[in-house]
Amino acid sequence: MRKNAFPITAGVLGSLALAVSASGQFINVTIEDYAAAGQPAGSVTYRVVAHWASDAVFLAWGAIPGDGELIFFTGNGVNLMNDDGSPFFGSKQEDFAQFPIASDWDSWLTVGKTGFAGNNTDYSTDFIGSDGKNAAVVGNAFSETDGLVFNSNPGNEVIGTDLVLAQFTIPGGKGNPHNGFHLEGIVAWNPVGAGPGFNVSPFSVDNIPAPGALALLGLAGLAGARRRRRG
Repeated sequence: MRKNAFPITAGVLGSLALAVSASGQFINVTIEDYAAAGQPAGSVTYRVVAHWASDAVFLAWGAIPGDGELIFFTGNGVNLMNDDGSPFFGSKQEDFAQFPIASDWDSWLTVGKTGFAGNNTDYSTDFIGSDGKNAAVVGNAFSETDGLVFNSNPGNEVIGTDLVLAQFTIPGGKGNPHNGFHLEGIVAWNPVGAGPGFNVSPFSVDNIPAPGALALLGLAGLAGARRRRRG
């Protein structure tokens, strides 16, 4: 099966696990402040961005058995914010960035680019409990052991060195340092022009300055420089 024969699930990715070149090396994942237009007072918006040493094809991210689980939680249990005045509120379209979304500050997951202009993004069946129609990115925590957010239009490959995984808006603002989040999982990617196959790179990132909580989970901030090749 060729790489562009998606739709994709974690199982499909596993079946495509052929050896590929190590060019386009994955570096890490970072959390970046985002100055969102119309952002509610007393909130802060962050974007999660994956970085490569040279242009890479960003295929998917989430969880693959044996390679890494997807875990997300906010720093003090506050709920993620979305525009509840949106006609898409509580729907898949609202939480996975396919335009039009209601507000620049909405929370969503994607396989996208910096200077985000929308992309065809979908997710595996039952991803973090969603039925494929209702919201998946709600509340203050989610996890997945076998599921992915992926580019549903491989004819429009997402290529670059700094590519977006998610955006989260959290109440409380930067004045409350505990209103951050923790996110870990894997990214699946390909060197440009590599043909079938993909690399799997685990990552772990957070902006929660609570050493006790991090020690409890055995986390140490970024772990994105590790790379595992499937095949």
